[in-house]
Amino acid sequence: MKIVHPPPHKESPPLNELLPQSPFAALVTRLDGKVDKLLSVDHWQWRVVWISLLSSVVHMVLTNPSCLWFYQHFFAVVLAGQEFDTYNVVKMQASTFFTDLGLSHFTNAAYASESHNAKMQFRLLLPALTALLGISRVSLTFWSLQLLLSGVFVIIATRLAFRMTGDRVSSFLFVLVLSLLYPLRSAWLDITAYGDFFAYFLLLIALYTRRPLVLFLSLQAAFWADERAVMGSCFVFLWHVMATLAAQKTYRITTAQIIITASCVCYISVKYWLRMHFNIPSTEMRYIGEFKTTYIENSKIIGFKIWSGFQGAWLLIILSFSLLLHGRRYIDCALLFGFLLLTVNLSFIVVDVNRAISYNYLVLFCALATLVKLTTTTELRRVLGVVLASLLICPLPNRLRIVMGIPLM
Repeated sequence: MKIVHPPPHKESPPLNELLPQSPFAALVTRLDGKVDKLLSVDHWQWRVVWISLLSSVVHMVLTNPSCLWFYQHFFAVVLAGQEFDTYNVVKMQASTFFTDLGLSHFTNAAYASESHNAKMQFRLLLPALTALLGISRVSLTFWSLQLLLSGVFVIIATRLAFRMTGDRVSSFLFVLVLSLLYPLRSAWLDITAYGDFFAYFLLLIALYTRRPLVLFLSLQAAFWADERAVMGSCFVFLWHVMATLAAQKTYRITTAQIIITASCVCYISVKYWLRMHFNIPSTEMRYIGEFKTTYIENSKIIGFKIWSGFQGAWLLIILSFSLLLHGRRYIDCALLFGFLLLTVNLSFIVVDVNRAISYNYLVLFCALATLVKLTTTTELRRVLGVVLASLLICPLPNRLRIVMGIPLM
């Protein structure tokens, strides 16, 4: 009798191939394919740069056309051969920089403690560059430099995101998210010598570099651009803590962590020595009342103030918290929560909270690092797509001119 063998077993197709694909799923799949095709070239990072910069500017103008009003005054003053707004302070401080770091200017000018000018006393980066390079047209030079460095900012952010994800689409979406927030937009929005963009840019270099000396110098430059960069360095430190995780609960102290801590101590020590050496009276006690009042006023709209810092990108941070808790990475979670709690509270002692919170934007890279480890590439793309969509429908609350004046966020 001939034995007939049954035909070989064929594996059933996946369930998602049996079920009809929804129109929404088909749309997302098609968009994935188009973005993949857009980035499937040798020099794809340059496409990310141009698309991100163009999207950032166009979105800003479309959602807040009033931002263009500020440039009328800026160019009117600059074309008249004068310095705009607090660039005058930078120029005056640079005039005696080699004598006393320009600190005598603040003693002679006697600015009111609540003024922005008074708070520029130890923001020495721009005056130092002005004095060392002999810059005469300060306003135009630094604003042009910010525009130039904005492209470098995007390149570094793209390379860092790709180093983390290994996926071009995820890197592209993450950089687009960054392009709709204040750290990048400050490159052209800051026309009043705040120096924010330089501090943001230097903090990004500190996160990107693998060289100890560059890490130390970039942090020092960021601190002397604006003291709030010290808050931002918390997330450079957290980044290096999270990077040491070899097992679920195994951490180690690294050279980078020591350098970051030493850089903060160095800045605080040098600043204290300068006060003593030039016999500058401490202003902290004078500011306490102002800080307390400002904190209370900001707290009256606490939700809106905190949201204005990262807007829809807070979703990345919230999801990162959730995944860290679910993965029982309690040390990472505690550090992330603790640093955010500290830095956000400190941001409330100034009027423009969203600018201050933006100094902590490197937390988004820490959140991305968590998502890379605890999600699939497809899931990461979907999350970044949702975050990007939420940012596209929300205008950035900077350089906003309203009927009765100009609000500070």
